[in-house]
Amino acid sequence: MLAALTWGGGNLTRPQASNPKVIRKYLGYWLRRVLKSAPGTRHMWCNKPLEVKYIPKIEFLVAARQLFSLRSRHPLVSHGEAHHHDDARVGLRPDAAERFWRAAPAALPSREKWSLPPLSAPEPVSLPLQGKIRPIMIKGHERALTMIKYNRDGDLVFSCSKDHVPSVWYSENGERIGTYHGHNGTVWCLDVNWDSTKLLTGSADNMCKLWEVRTGECLHTWKHTAPVRCVGFAMGDKRFLTVLDNIMGNVPTIFVWELELGNLANHPDCPLQTILGHTAKISRALWGPLNESIYSCSDDTTLRVWDPDTGECRHVVEGVHTKKITDLQFSLDQTLMCTSSTDGFVRLFETKTLRLLHAFNSERPLNSAAVSSLPHCPYVIAGGGQDAMSVTTTGAQQGKFETVFFDHAFGEELGCVAGHFGPVNTLAFAPHGRSYTSGGEDGYIRIHHLDQDYFEAFEKKAAECGMSVKQ
Repeated sequence: MLAALTWGGGNLTRPQASNPKVIRKYLGYWLRRVLKSAPGTRHMWCNKPLEVKYIPKIEFLVAARQLFSLRSRHPLVSHGEAHHHDDARVGLRPDAAERFWRAAPAALPSREKWSLPPLSAPEPVSLPLQGKIRPIMIKGHERALTMIKYNRDGDLVFSCSKDHVPSVWYSENGERIGTYHGHNGTVWCLDVNWDSTKLLTGSADNMCKLWEVRTGECLHTWKHTAPVRCVGFAMGDKRFLTVLDNIMGNVPTIFVWELELGNLANHPDCPLQTILGHTAKISRALWGPLNESIYSCSDDTTLRVWDPDTGECRHVVEGVHTKKITDLQFSLDQTLMCTSSTDGFVRLFETKTLRLLHAFNSERPLNSAAVSSLPHCPYVIAGGGQDAMSVTTTGAQQGKFETVFFDHAFGEELGCVAGHFGPVNTLAFAPHGRSYTSGGEDGYIRIHHLDQDYFEAFEKKAAECGMSVKQ
C-alpha cells in the first residue's frame, strides 16, 4: 500500500496525499502490479482472490490512509517484517497483514524504500472490528430504506427507498448491479418473481411498475388512485397483488390483478378482485401457500386471511398486538410466519392454523421481522428503534437501533447486532440462511454474512439438553 504513494515518478506532495482521488489512482496502479506478479494473493478482508472488483473502496482507502500516516513517521523503513504493530492499529487482522506484506516485495523493485511525506491528517485511530460477523456496508441510497428483498436463489438483493430509485446488488460482496429509473415518489415496496426475471415496484406516485430485471426496462405501469403500499407476485406469475393506501379519500384495499407476461401490450388495466375489510392502513399483504389465500396485516392491529378468488375474509386474528402491525413475513417453506409491531413484540404463528407459537418482547418499537430458513437455526430477527422523528435527540444505544435475535425453539433472546445510526426499517433473511440484510433510516444497507459459531450454537445448546438436531 505504501508504494502506491511513491510509484510513478517521485513522491506525492502534501495536497496530493490528502486527495482521495489521487490515492485511489495510485492504489489502483499498485494493485494491478500485485495482480500481475502475485495472482495467488488473497484479499485481506473477504479472503477471496485479490481482484479489484472485490475491494470495498471506502474501507480500503480509510485503512490505507491511516497506515500511510502511521508509517510516515519511519521515512526510511524497508519492506520487511518491521512495524506489524501499525497494521494492528489500523484494524488489519494479523493474518491479513501477513499476506499483504508477503506479497508486497513481488510487486516492488528489490531496493525500493518507503519514503513518504507526512500527511496533514489528524492522529489516526483504530478501525473498530465488528466481531466475527463483519457486515458489508452499502451507501447506495440517498434517503431512508423502505424495503429489502432477496431473490429465490439468494444471490441478489433488491432494495428500495425514499429516493425514488430501486436498486439491485450482489448479495455476496455488495456490488451494485443496476438501478430502475421511472418512479417520481417514494418507492414503498418491491417483489421479484421466481426466476428473477421480473420485478414489481409500488410507489407514492400512485404507480405500480413491472420491470425487466436484467435490462432495467419498464415493461408496464398500472395506475392507482393513491400510493401503492405493497406488491407481490403469485406463484406461477399468472397473478399479482397491490395494496392501496388509505389517503386522498381512499379506503385500504387489496387488488388482485391478472398478469400475462407475453401479452403486456393488451393487458387489462382493471383488477380481477377488490378486497376490502381493514379499517386502517395495510402495511403488508402476501400470497399464502399455493396461492390459496392472501395474508395481510394492518395498522388496525389485526391479521387477516382472504380468499383471492372471492375476496371473502376467512379469518381475523385480533388482540395479538396492541399497536399497529408493521411487517409480516413467511419462512422459506411458508409453514411459519412472524409479525412485528410498534408495541415491541414479535409474534410467531403457524401459517395453516394461525396458532400463536411464541411472543418475544424486544422492548422497542419494531418495524420489521424475519424468520430463518434453516431448521437447525430456529431463529427470528427483529429490528426497529425509536421513531425516526426523534432520532436526532437520542444516541444509538438509547434509541435501540440493533437487530435482535430470538430462538423460537427455546423461547429466549440470543443477542443483538448493532450498526445502524437510526431505526431499522426493513430486514430480510437470505433463502440459504447464511446471511441477512438490514436497511435503515440512515440510508445504509448492511449485509451480514454469519460466522460458523452462529450455525453451531443451537446444536451445542440442544446437545446440552439431550436433544438431537436434524440438518
